[in-house]
Amino acid sequence: MDIVEKSNTTLLSIEQNDPKLTHLAVVGRDYTADNTERCFWLHDGADLSRLGNAIANNTHLKSITLRESSGWTRDISSIFEGIQRNVTIKHLHLQSGIGIGVLNEFVSLTQLENLGILECDLRDGVLSKSLAQTITKCPNLKHILIFECKIDDASLRDIALGIRGLSCLEKLHMWNYSSNINSNSIGIEGAVAIGSLSQNISNLKLSSIGFDNESIQIVVNGLIGNDKLKQLDLSGNRIGRSGYESIATLLQNPNSNINKIGLWGMANFADEYASLLAQSLIGNSKLEHLDLSHNKIERSGCESIAALLQSPSCNLISLDLGRCGLGNNGWATVTTIVHSLIGNTKLAELGLSGNRIGRPGCESIAALLQDPNSNINKIDLSNSKIDDDCAVFAQALIGNNKLKCLDLSGNRSITESGWNAFSAILANNSNRTLCSLGKDHRDKDFVPDSLASLLKLNRAVDMEPLFEVDSEDDERNMKALPCVIDWFGRIRGSTQDEEVMKCIKARKLSAIFQFARAMPLKFVPASHFTHPSVVSLIQLKEDRDNALERKYRELQQRNSELEKQVVAKDTEIASMREAKEKSDDVLKAKEDEIKDLYGRLDSIVNVARPKRKFPWD
Repeated sequence: MDIVEKSNTTLLSIEQNDPKLTHLAVVGRDYTADNTERCFWLHDGADLSRLGNAIANNTHLKSITLRESSGWTRDISSIFEGIQRNVTIKHLHLQSGIGIGVLNEFVSLTQLENLGILECDLRDGVLSKSLAQTITKCPNLKHILIFECKIDDASLRDIALGIRGLSCLEKLHMWNYSSNINSNSIGIEGAVAIGSLSQNISNLKLSSIGFDNESIQIVVNGLIGNDKLKQLDLSGNRIGRSGYESIATLLQNPNSNINKIGLWGMANFADEYASLLAQSLIGNSKLEHLDLSHNKIERSGCESIAALLQSPSCNLISLDLGRCGLGNNGWATVTTIVHSLIGNTKLAELGLSGNRIGRPGCESIAALLQDPNSNINKIDLSNSKIDDDCAVFAQALIGNNKLKCLDLSGNRSITESGWNAFSAILANNSNRTLCSLGKDHRDKDFVPDSLASLLKLNRAVDMEPLFEVDSEDDERNMKALPCVIDWFGRIRGSTQDEEVMKCIKARKLSAIFQFARAMPLKFVPASHFTHPSVVSLIQLKEDRDNALERKYRELQQRNSELEKQVVAKDTEIASMREAKEKSDDVLKAKEDEIKDLYGRLDSIVNVARPKRKFPWD
């Protein structure tokens, strides 16, 4: 299907008010779309007036993107007329400045809540002023995104003038994904403009747009009086010590409500800055997310971060220290961070990707996974040079009901032996929460197929929704049990893997057990359970279950100790066998030497013995 047919199909869907079509991309002839994107190509003969009318009358469209392409040679004002008349479109994205000038022709776009400007050179004074005028015509904007755009002081001042009158604005994101801070240079004038408009913004992202040490101080000082700011991202800028001191002062401000801060990939980042930031956060109970990834952090910085994590006031939920060079100069930096989390009940996500974890790091993380107080549900260890030492994670996950994702993608030294350790605990139902061990760059499971199947099936089957009361005849919906059993049968027939089949069988038995266990609770009157004798029996059962659970834990611990002893004995026996083999080799060498001596002696005797003469000689 060529672009004309695809465009006509898209146009027909818009006219028919297709509820599945909520996002539309208007592109040029040379644009290549993926299978999920619905596009209208600006081809020769395209009826833009018809497209504008279709957009105006559609009630399901939520967003429109106009992408830069060589096909932008025609008047597209009819498209914007359709956008203005439409009442459901909330998001508009313009690439490479396309349509900014056309938007100025319209009185108002009151329905727009999200405006994105992508890959545009705003250093052109005409374009930046047009953008400012466009922003003023969208009084209900809540989110402005300026992505991969070239800006300077003058353009930033123009944009700030347009934003200043927006009372609804909540998010202002200005960032460059390429982190090319040399393409922009923001001085005092631009920093003052940004600092003056940030009092009502709750989410501010100024990442890799060219702030230096002096300009970042001006911006941060302008944020001190903003008690609405929740998220701040200053990543990728070139900041010195005085800049970090300003950030520290902001975080120590008792009126600050910032709960998320991003400072990843900072230019000229030093270990002392990590210590400065961590020390400023001790006593801060509002910050929940901290991203310091892609910065070089050494021992002193790690110790300061560890002290922060152990602080009673620390409420961090996520901490990202990916690619910070941890482990490059010994394992202490890794173990210091992980050991500080023992007993921490707040942290849910820990990022350590791209560091050198090593065996000591693996063992410390395993100890963290065994901590009953830990609530960590995700650990990122991708590309961390981990080998089959990952087996200690599998053993630590036995009984762990919190961790859902342990990202080991990119660790290509893990062999079948390492993955089998995870397969074993999943196959015997020792863990019911782990569902991912990482994805590759194609979003495919990084692990072997058999283990990926086990991870997909590793869910605690919840039968409770099937016990609901039928609203028509007030009967219990226990009729669902045959359907559930049939479902398990069909799933089991779809695989030949023995481990997966065992896992499915276990889930099937678990489902039947849950149904059977729920039967008395569903059919016996609730008043029955308030009788003292019944209450005492229930308490007795709970006590017995708790005792059995404790005994099981003790046996597990004893079994673990015995396994360690067996390993030690096996090692001792192996060393004894090796010593015996060496002694046997020495003994054999001695025997060969003795045989050689006997041979030489016989030769000497034969030479010395006089020859006997016979009569016939």
